Amino acid sequence: MLTLNFIARKGYFKLLGLGLLFILLQGCKVYEDPISVAEAANSEKKSYLKITMLNGDKYIYDAIESIGNDYYGIYYKEGEKLKTLLKTTDIKDVQYHNEKASAGNNVLGIGIGVLSLAAGILMF
Repeated sequence: MLTLNFIARKGYFKLLGLGLLFILLQGCKVYEDPISVAEAANSEKKSYLKITMLNGDKYIYDAIESIGNDYYGIYYKEGEKLKTLLKTTDIKDVQYHNEKASAGNNVLGIGIGVLSLAAGILMF
């Protein structure tokens, strides 16, 4: 009990609370292994794609479409289908979003956060 009083006096519970809040609100997205732009354009997957450029910029698209020798990133804004021309020479990675792994990580993170919060409350 002496240790808990020391921790409470030092304000470590406030720090613990902030850490738990961060864990509870954190979202995690898991992406699959990189594929080529052509593979993404020919794929029938319904998950969205993250494209990482050589300069480090990252873009999220609903699909990639090929028209002739050009590739376009497809996304929807206010119900309208929009296209962005992709320069394949500037693309570093194309990755599909792994929905199952992302959902599992989120559930695990929230579960750990809730259990930690409950343990902190029970310590009082």
